[in-house]
Amino acid sequence: YNAVLRRGPPAAVEALRGNSYTTTLHAIVSGVIKLGRVWSMPASRHVYRGISGLKLPRNFWEADKHGCCGGVELGLMSTTTKREVASKYSMSSQGRLATLLEVEVGQIDRGASLVWLSQYPGEEEILL
Repeated sequence: YNAVLRRGPPAAVEALRGNSYTTTLHAIVSGVIKLGRVWSMPASRHVYRGISGLKLPRNFWEADKHGCCGGVELGLMSTTTKREVASKYSMSSQGRLATLLEVEVGQIDRGASLVWLSQYPGEEEILL
C-alpha cells in the first residue's frame, strides 16, 4: 500500500497495474484513527523510527527562505516507543547509513498502537 501512497518505487507502482487500493487504504486509515482514540500516548509524546541506507536530502536539514526544514512521509510509517528498538532497525552490517528519527506525536497525529496484534509485542509498534 505504501507504493501507492509514495508513488514509488516505479517497479512496485507498475506491478500494481493501476490498482490504487482506495477502499483498502480508507479502511486502514479509518482503523488507525479509531485505534488512536483508545491508545494512551507515551508521556514524552515521542516515538522513534530506525532506517538503514537512507540519505536524507539537504532540505531536511537546512532551512529554506521561510525558515522551514524537514520532510513528510507519504505512506504509513511503523514507529516504536522504544528508542533502542528503532536503533536496531537503523543498523546495517553492510556499511550503509544509519538514520534514527524521533517523532513528536500529538492529539491529531497520534497514530495507533499495534502491540495487541504484533508478532513482536515487545517492540511496542505504533503505526503513524
